[in-house]
Amino acid sequence: MTGPTVCAMALLVDDPARLAARARALLCSVWHEKRGAGERDIPAIRAPDGMLLHLVQAGAAPIWQDDFHLLPTPPGAVLGVDHVAQALSPELIEGFALFYRAVLGLAADAPWELPDPFGIVRSRAWVSADGAVRLPLNVSESSRTGTGRFVSAYAGAGVHHIAFAVRDAAAAVAGMAGAPLLEIAENYYEDLGARLDLDEAGLEALRAHHLLYDQDGSGAGFRHAYTLPFEERFFFEFVERDTGYAGFGAANAGARMAAQRRGARR
Repeated sequence: MTGPTVCAMALLVDDPARLAARARALLCSVWHEKRGAGERDIPAIRAPDGMLLHLVQAGAAPIWQDDFHLLPTPPGAVLGVDHVAQALSPELIEGFALFYRAVLGLAADAPWELPDPFGIVRSRAWVSADGAVRLPLNVSESSRTGTGRFVSAYAGAGVHHIAFAVRDAAAAVAGMAGAPLLEIAENYYEDLGARLDLDEAGLEALRAHHLLYDQDGSGAGFRHAYTLPFEERFFFEFVERDTGYAGFGAANAGARMAAQRRGARR
């Protein structure tokens, strides 16, 4: 047993059959589940690590409408998946890059070097043209970083964390009664106020909900919070993006990784 694990993902695509045919032409494995009466045909392709990527027809009725009664979305609720981050061993990065570019048509974002307390994590996101799909890939030469420990536990690759998009990050966090949130060090907020010239009221609003904050050159902001890792490796993130902000809060990665290491020692 590997504990909390993501074994498959699904992507909305305009023509699942065409994408499956492209994947097959590029020598990728294509998978079809057995279908029962009334069930949809949802083809899947295998990523380089073997994980299934299901191809769901865009524009059709959502597949979950067949099995659930959908309720109105309350304030602060999850709106969808903002990004899915994967941890890889260094030898897999080129294969994933080729797969995302040639098969899925994603483009590479700017690379980042993220400071973990036990080494550097190199990160690069692969993003669709409309920004709806964001898939960061993280690698580390050190087996002691959070990424390195994850790779060791999963013997190669896997989903490191899932970030959910929310309308209001503070409301979303406040509504998660009992959720084990990652506690951020006080000096983070002191440094943040000095770096971005935020007033004390703004800092207190972030501090009260364990939120981290970043903004780009235009002033567009990004508020996000994390759960504690499950079994010290897999975790969730909740993000609120201002229109125009395209990053992932990389400036906060050092504070997040240090907080995760402190939490792991408790």
